[in-house]
Formats: sequence, C-alpha cells, structure tokens
Amino acid sequence: MHPAPSGAGDSAFVPATQTMDGALSQADHGPAIVAIRALYTYSEGMDRAAAEAAIDSNLWARCVARLRGEILNQPRLAFGGELADCHAFLRSAAAYEADGNSAHLQPMVPLVIGAARRHFRPMLEAAAVLRQTADLRNPASWYPDARKIRRKIVMHMGPTNSGKTFSALQRLREGKQGVYCGPLRLLALEVYESLNQQGAITNLVTGQERREVMFASHTSCTVEMTNLDKEYDVAVIDEVQMIGDESRGWAWTRALLGVQAREVHVCGDPASAPVVRKLAAACGDELEERVYERLTPLSVSEESLGGTIRGIRKGDAVVAFSRRDIYQLRRLIERSTGHKCCVVYGRLPPETRNSQARLFNDPTSGYDVLVASDAIGMGLNLNIRRVVFSTLTKFNGSHTAVLSASQMKQIAGRAGRAGGIYPEGEVSTFDDEDLPLLAQGMVQPSEPVIAAGLQPNTEQVVQFAESWRGIHGSVPNLSRLLANFLEASQLDGDYFMCDNNETMRIAQAIEGVPNLTLAQQHDLTAAPVRLRDPDIRACFLRYAEALATSTPIAVDVQLPISSRASARHLDVLESRMQAVELYCWLANRFPLVFTDLDAAEKLRARAITSIESGLMQLSTNATEHGIKEANARRAQIAKGSDVTPP
Repeated sequence: MHPAPSGAGDSAFVPATQTMDGALSQADHGPAIVAIRALYTYSEGMDRAAAEAAIDSNLWARCVARLRGEILNQPRLAFGGELADCHAFLRSAAAYEADGNSAHLQPMVPLVIGAARRHFRPMLEAAAVLRQTADLRNPASWYPDARKIRRKIVMHMGPTNSGKTFSALQRLREGKQGVYCGPLRLLALEVYESLNQQGAITNLVTGQERREVMFASHTSCTVEMTNLDKEYDVAVIDEVQMIGDESRGWAWTRALLGVQAREVHVCGDPASAPVVRKLAAACGDELEERVYERLTPLSVSEESLGGTIRGIRKGDAVVAFSRRDIYQLRRLIERSTGHKCCVVYGRLPPETRNSQARLFNDPTSGYDVLVASDAIGMGLNLNIRRVVFSTLTKFNGSHTAVLSASQMKQIAGRAGRAGGIYPEGEVSTFDDEDLPLLAQGMVQPSEPVIAAGLQPNTEQVVQFAESWRGIHGSVPNLSRLLANFLEASQLDGDYFMCDNNETMRIAQAIEGVPNLTLAQQHDLTAAPVRLRDPDIRACFLRYAEALATSTPIAVDVQLPISSRASARHLDVLESRMQAVELYCWLANRFPLVFTDLDAAEKLRARAITSIESGLMQLSTNATEHGIKEANARRAQIAKGSDVTPP
C-alpha cells in the first residue's frame, strides 16, 4: 500500500474511480496523464529503478508506456486489484498537477517497476546477469592475496619540499624486498638510479622500458606497472592524491588495494587523506598518519612581471602549458635578455628532461632559466629561485580552465629547495591580473579527495562480453561493449568510474582491424598512442594488423635528418620518438610479434641524442641572433637613432 502523499490539492481531490472493474474514470484521466507524462523524464525514478531492477533509460520509457495503458484501461492490473493503491496514485497525480513538485512522482516508481516485471521479465533477468558481471562494488575483494597479509599503511602527507617522499624512500631502502610506484617514468627512473647508487639492486619497469637484472631486491616502476603477484616487505606509492585523477586514478586504486606488502607507504597532498583512510578501512589494514611541513619558506611576490620578460632573472622557472608557448617564451627570453634557457615538457623523453634539469642546476653550464610545463610539478630535483606563471589557465582536454588551488601549489612548490642554492622560494605571475588569483590559490585549502578511481580490467571486460553473448547471441564492437559495461556497472560511493574517452577513441580506431581478439583490443586501448598525430596513428594501425595476424614486425620508424635544428624539426623527432616508444610498449606485451625490441631501444637512444642536440643548437641559434640584434640596436643608437634598447 502506498501512503497518501501530502501537498497542494490533496485534501480537495477525491478520486472518481471507485472500482477496479473496467477503465479508469474519465474524471481521473487528466491528472493521471499529466503525471505519467512527467514520469517519462523523471531522472530520480530512473536512477532508483536502475539500482533496484536493472532498468536502463530506454527500458524505463517502454515501461512507463505500458503502465500508462494499464492505468487508463486496466487499473486492476496496474494496482493489483487494490483500490487504495489506485487512490494513492491518483492523489499523487493530482498533487503533481497542482504544484509540479517531482516529489509526488516518487511513490509511482514501484508501479513502473511492476510494469517492467510483468512485460519485460526476460530482459530484466538478462540485465541482472550483466549488472552482476559489471558489479564493481567492494573492489578490495578483488585482491585476495593482499587481504591475506596484515598490512600497515603509513601515510606521509605534506606539501612539496616537505621531505615526505624522502622519508618513505629511506624505509624502502631498508626493506629486503621493495617496490616504488611512481606517477611518471621520470620519477621511476630517478628512484631506480638512486637506489642502485645506494647499493640496493633495483629493476626499472615502465610501460616502454625494462631494465632488469638477476637477484634484484627492489623494483622502481610506474604505478600502472605495479606487480600485484609478488610479495614485498615495503612498497611506496607516490603522489597518492592522483587516486582522484579522472583519467589515471584507477592505477593508484589498484596499487593501494592490491600490492602485497607488509608496509605500504603512501605519499602525497594532505587532501588525499580522507580517501586513503576509507580504502585502508575497507582492506582492514592498520593505518599510521605522518604529517609534514614545508622545509623552506615560499612566498608570493608583491608584484608581477608587468607583462614583460625583462624581469626574468637567473634561477627563474617560467611555466607555460603548451609546447608552442614554451618555445615562443624560450626564444623571446634568449633573444631579449641574454639568458640561456632549458626546456621541460611532457613530450620530451625522461632522459632528456633529466639532462635539461642537470643543465639548469649546474651553475657553470650557462643555462640559468628554465621554461617548462606543469611537468616540473612532479619529479626533477630543480634549483628554482622563483616560479613565474605565464598564465593561470590550461586546456584540460575539453576546454580551457583556471588552474585549481592544488595545481597552483604543486607547481609553485618547486621553488626553493632544502639543501639547494635557493633555500627560499618565490612565486609570481607574468601579468598583473593573475597575481591576486595566484595569491588566493596559494592559501586556499585543496579540495579533499573523497573517492578513488576505478576502471574495468581486461578480464572483467571479457567476462562481460561472454555474458552479453549468452543473452544476445553476439558481441558488439569494443567501444559499444564498453559503453554497455559502464551503463550496467555498479560502484560503491567511495569510488568513481574513470574517464574513458581516450579508451573509446583507441577502441574505435582499431575497430576496422579484423581478427583481433577482444582481449587484444582491450589491451591496445592502454597503449601510449597520440591518435591526433596522423603518422603515429598510421603506425599504430600497422602494428595492430600485425598483432591480429601474429605476423612478426620490425620497428619501421625513420628518424628525420636535418643540418639545422628548428622547433619543427624537434616536433618531428618527438613524434618519431613516440612511435618508437609505442613499439617498445607493444614488444614488452607481445614479444612474439614485436620481435625487434633491441633495435627499437637503440633507435630510441639515437632519438634522445638527436633531441638533446637539437635543444642545445636551438639555444645557441637564439643567443647568437639575440647578440646580433643587440649589436644592431647599439649601432643605431650610436648613430643617433631613436631606437630604444630593451
């Protein structure tokens, strides 16, 4: 029985229908039709129905249509012969007609579910099977081996330059068997080199590169490559706030829930503490919290650079958010100020970013300004005196948005480093109007991370496909299958589904390649491929075709040759480098098809050398050009010209 709803019109409305025999009274048609029309688009009802009875939005509309016919023409069927239920519905319908409050529609949801069970039972049963297959609730239970271990999770929470990761790595070195899980290949490489130098024999494992030796006690890897089948004494999961990242958060969730280590040290922004606590509780792990303060002072400048690069000084790091802007700023700074600039951005290989960082840190190199993207926010020990934001907006994949407070602090925090040549850090902006926004962001608390990312793995997708085949007789293409999986999936409130736009784009790109198994297709959606680059896209499809036919293929990438470096030449080099790294990534997963890994690694080394040489030549060219321009201006001034020196 449904309770009579309260609301406008309830007391005045008396249903005319007084029997369950025959059709609904004509007097009651009006409010009933108004309410049923509203049910078609009642999202809260659809959400509840989807949770209770596996009714998706398309089936919901069909169920409402069936319910409409029953209520108007066969009310006994719609209300199970209960006149009181019929009257409760009509009072709710009249109340909704009177005030339009959608709360009056909520008691009608069970009627829609009832119609679904009467008319679409086989579809509901099939949907229930799919929902069970796509059930992503309680992900801690996916890792039974980790649950057998009594783990202790140690949270190291603090801002940049607070020593939190240093403390965790000290404990990692002490462990007999250990693993470092980092957000970047660059960081994995840095920890790999550091541990080996300190006597801990360490392997390097990233998607594109493996440096493995016998008897290694430790592994340094990117977080996606964390081995969940091996037991460790100590694991370190760095930059754990990335667990809330819309694209990559799933990798941190997987590592934190699944790593088999007696001690799991997680390092990151204090904003991630709430979600780490939740996941530790879900795993039944012991939790210890350590809080760190910044070791060196960091202040916001009283003035911006006033829109000019003349204020750029030695030790500055100028931040931009596109490759084009980075090269434009570098050229402008080198030609106008005489400072030679290093550059760091995401498309550069880790080795090149490291070499650029070493040049910038070396006071005798002649390179005393850094122009970089937000890639400097993680990894790279840099002697930065001042971080200067050229802008506070960044394209996030769909639109241009202002940096969050967390992003501002992550990048700005690279200024000033304990033990460095600039013990005090400063942060500023290029333009006056950005400085107040930066100052506000630097004191604003970071948004707390309250949910962890999830993403279905290949095994779950294949299992879902088999369930789909059993119900529908065939399996749709991967992009459609993934969309169906997401629609059927169920998640706990402490988790969210990561953005799968890039996965979908790659799935659609390879749909025309015949004979790829579903597992191979899903594995390929994780490949590091820039589909926007037509050359890389064509290369990727050639590789996919080779995989589909199990035909061994060599690395077929030609590096460009040029006697004079240019930004365009470097762009082509970086593109070819990414094609080589794509081959390396595939060779580490499908070695029987991608058999030319040694040649690919040698080609990669050549590409790195060419990129680094090109960067040096570009800087030399710009400096020579700047000297010529300065000499020309001085000559004009000497002749009485009114040209104003910069």
